[in-house]
Amino acid sequence: MTGRLAGVVHHLAKQITATYRHSLKLVFGEVYVAPAYRKTKRVVRFFYGGASGTVLTFCVGYTFANVFGFPACVDGASMTPTLNHPAAPSYTKELYARVVPKSYTTLRYWLALDVDWVFVNCWAARGLEVERGEVVIFTSPKDPPGYVIKRVIALEGDEVETSASSPVVLKRGTAWVEGDNALNSIDSNTYGPICLGLVVGKASHVVWPPERWRRLKPDLAPAIKRRAIEQKEDGKLRFVLHDSSEPADDSGGDWM
Repeated sequence: MTGRLAGVVHHLAKQITATYRHSLKLVFGEVYVAPAYRKTKRVVRFFYGGASGTVLTFCVGYTFANVFGFPACVDGASMTPTLNHPAAPSYTKELYARVVPKSYTTLRYWLALDVDWVFVNCWAARGLEVERGEVVIFTSPKDPPGYVIKRVIALEGDEVETSASSPVVLKRGTAWVEGDNALNSIDSNTYGPICLGLVVGKASHVVWPPERWRRLKPDLAPAIKRRAIEQKEDGKLRFVLHDSSEPADDSGGDWM
């Protein structure tokens, strides 16, 4: 694809320089053609090299991000306190208003430096291999262009009790995901199990802010706060609600 595009650009450059040279001959004659043509050729080569480098850099960068991973900011409160902890110094607006200039606070807002950033490990999610307790990023079932970050609670064969209907037994290739902030999350309790094919990657580390750098390990502790975990005869798990509380709308969950 890149080679074909480079060939097209090279062909167009040759056509442009040939046309320009012919025009110079008609206007100025043979005496002034050579110097002007050489200068034009250098300019065309400069822009051609820049365009080729830009296209190549974009293709390589895009491929690297989709295969290995990329950093992403977490916008929302459904994963608190694991992500975007409200008590962390980075989120105390009054503190920043006192100790830093207003322009710097605005810059932090536009660069999304006032929220947590995670590294999305796409390589770790290859082959649709996920574990219970892992934090994953997947394409939103409600808004396909967007990404959502949640924690995997249950996998194939597990049984999840919900307050809205009878228990749900997960089929092959599906996962039950929830936010750590159960009362402020739109997750599988709203739209049901997700297809593992929607998973883009795993959130492996918190990379911003610096004081919260850490690795995100698989953890079912947030799920235990809402559901009791029982083991079935076939070795799969059953998640039973402690109460009938319903999660509230949090304006779309945590978006990437």
